[in-house]
Amino acid sequence: MSPDSVATVQIAKSGAFASPGPQMPLSFLKNTERGEIIRISGKEDVRKYLSELGFLPGTVISVVNTVKGNIIVDVKGSRVAIDAAMASKIIVSQ
Repeated sequence: MSPDSVATVQIAKSGAFASPGPQMPLSFLKNTERGEIIRISGKEDVRKYLSELGFLPGTVISVVNTVKGNIIVDVKGSRVAIDAAMASKIIVSQ
């Protein structure tokens, strides 16, 4: 095993290459499904607004209900309603 392969194996074991699973927009989750926030896309003001609501990378969220394109999400014990456009900016992994 070459030194480069050893380094790759060590990095892989540390989790640097670990895939969190399939990634999708929050709007793709169905009622009662949970996901971990991977990243927030969009403009700075949108990302700031969502982070103030508790949508931060690493946070586990669950969909409570969807009503006419709006999504009610449980974030850190609080229920927050966002529209489908905002939900599409939140990338989650199941």
